[in-house]
Amino acid sequence: MSADPKRFGFKEWNELQKQALDVVLGTQKNVVVVAPTGSGKSAVGYCAIDKAVQEGGRGFYLAPTRALCYEQYTTLRQMFENVLIANKDYPTTKERLEEEDVVVTTPFKLNQYLSSISLDGAVVVVDEVHNLSPEVEVILSRIKQKPGVRIIALSATLNEEDVNRLAKWLDAVVVNPSVKRPVPLYFNTVPVVLSVDENGTFFKTPVGSFEKQEEFVAEFVARLLRDDPEASVLVWAPTRAMCDLYARVVADRLPSVPLEKKPVPSSYSDEMLAYSMEHGVGIHHGGISQLNRELVHTLLLEKKLRVVITAYTLAQGVNLPARYLVITSLFETPEKLMDPSTFHQLAGRAGRPGLDPFGSVFVVVQTEAEKAYFEEVLLKTKATPLESKIAHDWFLMKMVMNLLFEKRTKDGVLSFFGSTYYAAVRGEEGVKELQEKAKAVMDELEKKGVFFEKDGRVVFSTREWFFASLLSMHPVEKEVALRLPALSYDDAVDEVLERVVKPQEKWRNFDRAKMDVKAFGLLTYYSSGYEAREAADLAQAFFDTATLFLSNTHGWKSEEAQAVRRLADEFSYGGREAMKEIRSILTHPEFKRFVRNFSSAFINGFSEELAKRAEEVVFGVYKRPNPERVRRFREAILKFRCYEMVR
Repeated sequence: MSADPKRFGFKEWNELQKQALDVVLGTQKNVVVVAPTGSGKSAVGYCAIDKAVQEGGRGFYLAPTRALCYEQYTTLRQMFENVLIANKDYPTTKERLEEEDVVVTTPFKLNQYLSSISLDGAVVVVDEVHNLSPEVEVILSRIKQKPGVRIIALSATLNEEDVNRLAKWLDAVVVNPSVKRPVPLYFNTVPVVLSVDENGTFFKTPVGSFEKQEEFVAEFVARLLRDDPEASVLVWAPTRAMCDLYARVVADRLPSVPLEKKPVPSSYSDEMLAYSMEHGVGIHHGGISQLNRELVHTLLLEKKLRVVITAYTLAQGVNLPARYLVITSLFETPEKLMDPSTFHQLAGRAGRPGLDPFGSVFVVVQTEAEKAYFEEVLLKTKATPLESKIAHDWFLMKMVMNLLFEKRTKDGVLSFFGSTYYAAVRGEEGVKELQEKAKAVMDELEKKGVFFEKDGRVVFSTREWFFASLLSMHPVEKEVALRLPALSYDDAVDEVLERVVKPQEKWRNFDRAKMDVKAFGLLTYYSSGYEAREAADLAQAFFDTATLFLSNTHGWKSEEAQAVRRLADEFSYGGREAMKEIRSILTHPEFKRFVRNFSSAFINGFSEELAKRAEEVVFGVYKRPNPERVRRFREAILKFRCYEMVR
């Protein structure tokens, strides 16, 4: 079997792809592909999916983030007729997951359905496998035990020891050719020293002195563009706010450029994008609406934008290539230095095969210690060691709950842990450690009355515990779900945040995040920082799970299920009364897509053009959307004004 490179976006296969496709198309073995960013690894995954579909099977493409998930969905739709996207913005059903030839999804979403869908004859492509989340480890551990399912794991940043461990764990062939990067990559440090004179503080740099670092970065970028008129530049900053600031300052130093396609402002970041694009500067991060991110990506590839300011979407595999990359700080947070995997993921975007003769990475350093960290750690360490995260207490409890449903025996649950990456790395001691923790969890669950044993088989004591186990719910989540119907909106949000959201992460300032989420619900996407958005996402996911749980235990039309469904709806629009008309027109998933992409327009109002964009985001996933619903939605949002935003 062979694959036509033109169908997958290439004139011809490069050496890496040839080696990988020999294994992918010529055998049924699992494969781990390790190669630099920009070398065409994703196409290997596409070909594996194509092979599975042609043989009567199906393909699953796992992407770690919603942004990368949507990017791969749009790509695969050009290659395959039946493609489904499934994530927090695009929910699905068990039936649809089993019907479609190709499914692009996040590990979190697939893990929810893994106990109830068949993967016979399927290939599972895991992109960015070095982001070994607990969900990815559980998925791969389960799939390993299923006959007839194939795994294709892709990564640009794994060290040799982890490659070997991963391959042994997955029983996979490694494709890690010692071929040169298609485009040579050069690294440079740029010293920026904070100095003091009689006039105050300033930054001393190779291109002059500046009051602020962003002014230096703007001048540095402008010089790169003047010296190399054919080049494009990526600028990385650790936060969305810093990206927006750099975009404005860089844009102010560049001439205006005519653009036929313009972004539609729907948030502060989108408004800044509209300004900066007038000077050929794009912004790409999670605070930019989905449609505007696509526009930036397209214009960069078309060379109509010469600069893009970006944050972590660049490290998560989103394809934003350029000749030059400027990393404005080695600190991801004020306390945390960038790790080697993140650094090499970023650096790999510099130098586009077929377009650039080289790639250059410029790293801004303010101290000798930063320079030493860059030279002695980042450049000499290919990747951060791959670590298992499944032993986290909250996740382990949820995992054991679901394994009890799937395995139905204690021994079956315990045997599962021998198939994990945790066990593969730590050997027999690791297996024993996990099994002891799992035994303790099962003892706790048995004492709680979650289940009992009959003839060696696990029997759930109530219908509620049966469905909690099916849905991989923590006992605390089950308890909170049952309490929700009797709570007011404010009390429900408070309990979910404190008892369900807080235990799941190590928060820097949970009280601030909680305050924002209680005030805005999912509208936090417009008003708040990363932790608040993460807390809002976790809370919304729980409200949705609680709705599904009560629908199963009490009936879809029961008062309990309806009450929690109303809470989930209220949370999606922050309890704002004025949003009810729009929510009455849209389904819950449609409304969540709407909120995540157009939250600021709830305050600023909708123009005709913005309303059209909103229609595309909400209804564009359907082949034949209902025209009456589209009309009602358009009318509702066009009359929306900021003075209506009252509780």
